[in-house]
Amino acid sequence: MTWRLRDRLRWRWTGRRRLHEYERFVQLSPTMVTLAGHDGYWKRASPAVLTILGYSQAEALARPYLEFVHPDDREQVRHARQRAAETTPSFTFECRMRHKDGSFRLIEWTITPFPDRKEMYGIGRDVTDRRRAEREQAAIQRIATLVAQEPPRSALFDVIAEEAGSLLDAAEARLSRFTDDQSATVVGHSGSSSSPLGEELLATMARSGRPVTSADATTLAIPVFAEGGLWGSLAVAAAPGQALPPYAETSLKQFTSLMATAIADAESRHALARLAEEQAALHRVAMLVAHDAAPGEVFAAVAGEAGTLLGSDISMVACCNGDGTVLVLGSWSTYADGLPVGTRVTLGGHNAMSIVARTGRPARLSNYDDATGDPAEIAKREGWKSAIAAPILVERRIWGLLLIATRRNESFAADTEQRLATFTDLAATAVANTQAHEQVRRYGEEQASLRRIATLVAKGTDPEALLNAITDELAGTFAAMSAVMRFEHDLSEVVLVGKSSEIAVPTGSRWPIKETPAAAAVQRTRQSVRVEAADLVPTAGPNRAEIHRPGIVSTVASPIIVEGRLWGVMTVSDRDQLPPDTEQRLTRFADLFTTAIANSESRSELAASRRRIVAAADEARRTIERNLHDGAQQRLVSLALAVRSVQSSLPASLGDLRDDLSTVAAGLAAAVDELRELARGIHPAALAQGGLSAALRALARRSAIAVDLKLALNERPAEPIEAAVYFVVSEALANAVKHSAATLIEVWVEHRDETLHLAIRDDGAGGADPRGWGLLGLRDRVEALGGSLSVDSPLSQGTRITADLPFRLDPLRPSA
Repeated sequence: MTWRLRDRLRWRWTGRRRLHEYERFVQLSPTMVTLAGHDGYWKRASPAVLTILGYSQAEALARPYLEFVHPDDREQVRHARQRAAETTPSFTFECRMRHKDGSFRLIEWTITPFPDRKEMYGIGRDVTDRRRAEREQAAIQRIATLVAQEPPRSALFDVIAEEAGSLLDAAEARLSRFTDDQSATVVGHSGSSSSPLGEELLATMARSGRPVTSADATTLAIPVFAEGGLWGSLAVAAAPGQALPPYAETSLKQFTSLMATAIADAESRHALARLAEEQAALHRVAMLVAHDAAPGEVFAAVAGEAGTLLGSDISMVACCNGDGTVLVLGSWSTYADGLPVGTRVTLGGHNAMSIVARTGRPARLSNYDDATGDPAEIAKREGWKSAIAAPILVERRIWGLLLIATRRNESFAADTEQRLATFTDLAATAVANTQAHEQVRRYGEEQASLRRIATLVAKGTDPEALLNAITDELAGTFAAMSAVMRFEHDLSEVVLVGKSSEIAVPTGSRWPIKETPAAAAVQRTRQSVRVEAADLVPTAGPNRAEIHRPGIVSTVASPIIVEGRLWGVMTVSDRDQLPPDTEQRLTRFADLFTTAIANSESRSELAASRRRIVAAADEARRTIERNLHDGAQQRLVSLALAVRSVQSSLPASLGDLRDDLSTVAAGLAAAVDELRELARGIHPAALAQGGLSAALRALARRSAIAVDLKLALNERPAEPIEAAVYFVVSEALANAVKHSAATLIEVWVEHRDETLHLAIRDDGAGGADPRGWGLLGLRDRVEALGGSLSVDSPLSQGTRITADLPFRLDPLRPSA
């Protein structure tokens, strides 16, 4: 009995000792040791529960342990409890347990079930830090792999935000980039947008440069340092009703410090890519200019390249006019219609365009809520949210502006003004080059136009044809309507003497000078003038609205002064503002036209003088012929008759005297015939009596060489023309008889429209000298009447003389 009692006491003592050691292990263990029943409560919990989860034993045992489990992990714990009720082998699983401070710890549980006792022992190890480190390393590895692939910057920033949110189980994460004015632009985002991440938190962090946590520990912002300064922030927000874990700041600081290199690398690559894109864009524009592209094509390219590079929805190039408006010359947009080329916008009010035009510096408009003016109305109609405009300076003056705008709520990046200004500086060079090319081309075209007009002037083109040519050249050179008006009635009226095809008013229309502002201004100043739209509103006159219609914006007029006399005015008009150098350019045309008018008037006066000389000579010929016919010829005929009468009255015995008188009478008759022939050569009576046809037939009959005469005249031409044709034919027949040894002479006279055509051809020896006095005199006579004469006389091939004369002549003005 003693031995058995001793063994029993020893077993009890040993059991108590082991139980004491177990209790001591439970009390001292850094891991949680729990005994749980199948009813869902812990029956015992080690002090480590307080250390790891912050709950006292009483708090831990008073509530179902599922209440400590993260809602998303409760189903997993229920499954583990069911498994413990059915099996005996130990097993392991992980779940998140709520800390008393509201955060969650990741606990790795090893469960040893006792199904027969409906209990299970659990040992819980806190693996939060280990798993977080593993997740951080995995996140960094994923980001490093992504960086190596050189993704778009936006994709990398989104991944950084996503990994940061995942590390802290946050509902939202935002990676923001600070601008020069410390405003933040979200460049990477993950999660929902319903979390309370606000600008105030970021502003506080930006001012201090330190991490900032909200008072309720639901949001956290960590500064991101890159590129040698405060680059931006990484902010996270917990789900509604939850707080961020206590380690959130430490973990996020470590993560952002590692991500700074990736961000700096991405920014560097982005800057290089952006620079390359800008250079490529500017190169494309420069190539257009170098290849002498049309200005409209260059402006469209500038707008398109700038809009694409800077991420806008619309961009435009507009030139500043001198009337307080800008004119869109190039436009690009991501949406239909946009702002078409040719749109005219009135400056004024508070808006980006007007600020640039007023200050000559870039301007940003973050919203159009308080904007005013015509540009603001256009922006609101088009749905623009913000806009930036920069001046295009050419030769130190504001040539125009480049504007970009967006319909999105996001503002443009902080450096957009600088980038836009840099772009416009280079674009201004392209514009200047385009203008230089345009000026060179325009100068070449202008010189070619002036040369064509000068050629017409040198050829002696008639004034009407010259006027039409000049107005067409003006319209083509200036791309505008053109007109030439002559002053009449002591400068009180103007007559339209030339016009371009766009003007429907007939030539010859006339207006009082007071109804033509441009002509009136020239008449007052005798200088080139510019008249704007306000002065061109029609006041009266049935035709004035056609040549000075209200749609005309600008008119430039230059005087035509001939030998000190104000002859008329030359104008160009357009529906757009004419270039500033139009007055100077138009003056060159007016000077050339002045020379043409002076030359034309001189030639007209010379031709009239020559015609007067020919007419005077013809009149003198007629007078001589008439005097010979009525005077000497009649006296000789009377004398011959008297001699014959005396001869017939003498007796037969005076036969010698009668023979002498017969000889005298015959001589007198011969003298009459010679005098008649002389008179016919001076001016044939048949020409005056029977006209050209009768006179030419008489010449043909008297010719010693056979003449084939072909006449096609339905009416008589002007008297001087008849005389000229007669003398040309007469001289040609006389020359042929004397020199050609011809057997046949052919003569054609034909009335063709307003021209009398003459052709004379013989089959003689040829070789006639066109410079001979006879032919030169005929040419002078023909040309004095506005005609032409040519001689073709190759040796052994006969002679051909052709002449073309006007069928009718304008009445001669008396000489001064």
